[in-house]
Amino acid sequence: MKIDEFITYVKGNTDTELSKAKLKDAMYDILNCIEIALSEGKSVKIKDFGTFEMKKKQAKAGVNPVTQEKIEIPEKTVPSFKMSSNLKKRLTIVK
Repeated sequence: MKIDEFITYVKGNTDTELSKAKLKDAMYDILNCIEIALSEGKSVKIKDFGTFEMKKKQAKAGVNPVTQEKIEIPEKTVPSFKMSSNLKKRLTIVK
């Protein structure tokens, strides 16, 4: 679902009186704040939804698929999301 489709979905499935434009602005503001918090090394926990956090991936050995040369893949930090057990249960019921 693209952002405009999602905003229409939210507007149609909630009793909000916000316009689609204000909903879109609010959504981008929330996502931007999550991004800023993650860049500062903080995690963001949304009750009954999940937790956004940065995880450190250890350095590891790899192989260049073209040359078969062994390479060292450096350590890096990547964003991750872990859904809450409540969300997991709700999604299982939907199936």
